Amino acid sequence: QMCIRDSSSILVDYVRGTAHRHRYRFSQAMPVEDLTRTLCDIKQGYTQYGGQRPFGVSFLLAGWDQYAGFQLYHTDPSGNYTGWKAYAIGDGDASANALLRQQWKKNLTLEEAKLLAVNVLQRTLDVSQLGIERVEMAVLYSKTSTPTGTAAAETDDNDDTPKPRDNGDDDGFLMDSEILHPGARAANGDAPNIQFAILSDDELKPVLDKAEALRKKEEAEKAAKEAEREKRLS
Repeated sequence: QMCIRDSSSILVDYVRGTAHRHRYRFSQAMPVEDLTRTLCDIKQGYTQYGGQRPFGVSFLLAGWDQYAGFQLYHTDPSGNYTGWKAYAIGDGDASANALLRQQWKKNLTLEEAKLLAVNVLQRTLDVSQLGIERVEMAVLYSKTSTPTGTAAAETDDNDDTPKPRDNGDDDGFLMDSEILHPGARAANGDAPNIQFAILSDDELKPVLDKAEALRKKEEAEKAAKEAEREKRLS
């Protein structure tokens, strides 16, 4: 029996296998950008020859390594990739990325980042209210961070660790050398305790409730301003 698999499953398995082989061979995790580049090499290769169907899927890859700290990369079906500080893909991604450019700021706490993500979903999805059954959220964070989510350690001006290249983005939204998390290294230079967690419904519900309250507040303020404007015109 022949099984036809979708592009995303094939590529996810390939990336997992590549990362496992690197760890087995070198006894350390594969750098995030190297893994991204390997994925994009495969995607680009399938666009070069006739008789092969390109992988029609984009990815967002988030990770941490000892060379560049926390990183976020977007890959497209052609095999190109770009580093970002915040990015969205999928239906309504143009509106989502416009909102991220407006509302993202440096030194967001973890809670502020969660709220921003939900707020962007609320504004771009065609739903009256974003229910918990439609959202799944995962976080990648360092235990070296303070409870507010900001870095506790200071950067070392003499640190010669390679940084992600500067993409030349004037508004600072593309990932550049400043993406290196100040708390990405422990004080003794060892790797920090990086945690990945998928939020439970109980953890996610307060974030959704707060985002909904903020949305209603913004709508009420907008309605009040509109009423005031009409009153002045009448």
